[in-house]
Amino acid sequence: MSQQDRALRAMSERIALARQAQISWAEKTVPQRCRWLRRFRSWLVERSGDWIAVIDREVGKTREECLATEILPFAAACAHLAHSAPRLLAPRKARGTPLFLAGGRDHVHRRPRGVVGIIGTWNYPLILSGIQIVQAVVAGNAVIFKPSEKAPDCGKFLIEGLLEAGLPDGLVTILNADAASGEALVEADIDHLVFTGSKAIGARIAQALAPRLISSSLELSGHDALFVLDDADADAVQAARAAWFGSLANRGRTCMATRRCLVAPAALDLFRQTLAKLAGNSPAMVQDRPSGANERAAHARALADAAVASGARWLIGLPEGNHTPFILENVTAEMRVWREDLFVPLLAIMTCPNEASMLAADAACPFALGAAIFGSEKRAALLASRLRAGLVTINDVLIAAGHPDTPIGGRGASGWGSTQGAEGLLEMTVPQVVRVSTGTFRPHYDIVIPNHADMGDLLESFLRMDHARSWVSRIGAAFSVPFRAFAWWRGQAK
Repeated sequence: MSQQDRALRAMSERIALARQAQISWAEKTVPQRCRWLRRFRSWLVERSGDWIAVIDREVGKTREECLATEILPFAAACAHLAHSAPRLLAPRKARGTPLFLAGGRDHVHRRPRGVVGIIGTWNYPLILSGIQIVQAVVAGNAVIFKPSEKAPDCGKFLIEGLLEAGLPDGLVTILNADAASGEALVEADIDHLVFTGSKAIGARIAQALAPRLISSSLELSGHDALFVLDDADADAVQAARAAWFGSLANRGRTCMATRRCLVAPAALDLFRQTLAKLAGNSPAMVQDRPSGANERAAHARALADAAVASGARWLIGLPEGNHTPFILENVTAEMRVWREDLFVPLLAIMTCPNEASMLAADAACPFALGAAIFGSEKRAALLASRLRAGLVTINDVLIAAGHPDTPIGGRGASGWGSTQGAEGLLEMTVPQVVRVSTGTFRPHYDIVIPNHADMGDLLESFLRMDHARSWVSRIGAAFSVPFRAFAWWRGQAK
């Protein structure tokens, strides 16, 4: 037996065990499924020091970063999920039943998908994968989890905590962190796949799943824009500080990091001056911990150099070994640096005379994950309604993604589906309609009888009663319904 055949056989065995565990787990009520989540949240708090150590060792984050961007928001998400899941997953009674469907009750149930595969990421190894796993489990699914090869210990520690909190054996299975395990998971007999990562790999996953019609949630690359409107000239300093923070957060290793700045002429000078001042007062950042950092930086620098050759200018260059942002201005939408995803601190500035030109320039980029707008709330809200981005922050940046009740998801090259929030939880389920018909009134059975005059007259009365233009016609049809229903019943009695 070849190594590939052994890997496929091992995966099939894991899937079979997961399906057995999932059947029993799905039979529990949602409140019962949430009990372990409260125990897990306590474990997360008690082991926060260990989490800080393992995240710093594999990814490279300070204690403050770990607490602010991983542990604290994940604990909040667990608390919110335990509180909201029973309501969100409860059966919903169908409202507004039309008269021709009278004599029954319709409910919409949220059923678990079954076995959900989750391929984790490394830049936020606790909160991103953690929220996806706990939402899948609370929704009644089993999970096969493949952690990032750049953060395998974070993945192991996360699963250790979930099992210590009391999840049944086999409900959550962790794979090896290598790429081969991820490829095997994509080819496995799962019911849904969640992937967080680059557009290139996400596209390959989508192609692999398509022939088998397996659904997916793909949270892919971003190339986020920050808009500075002409009525924000007084706040250009704040906008520049936001762009600086949005570019540097997690050393630029954030899918929603600020990459593109679309600035009105009135705010440009103060915006540029503030960025230059911030760059001059900021110390150099340490080298990225995971492998691949040099390749990512080299690719970004090549795109920047190509932009300069096409007319862009350096506002802040990139000295060797310094990971503070390098900033380009006079960028155009045709340049690759404006259109291709990056994973290093880089800001590309474009001057746009009005909001129409901002929208056109933004649309030239295929990514639509997040955005930020600085300006008056009314104008900013109107602009937000015309953007494709899945998350828009007005007069701030990034912070809205930390709210446990907001979904994360993009459009275009940034993927599809949602993680986090109510939408992320419902993404782990499928709707099922259950109707219970009462009594013996079944006029629809006679639809298949050709030229059934009584049936046709009754249906026409229903149509005019509910949808005729004039109230006179509706009232007249309503009066005719009992008589035509009686005629139909008398025909049935014969």
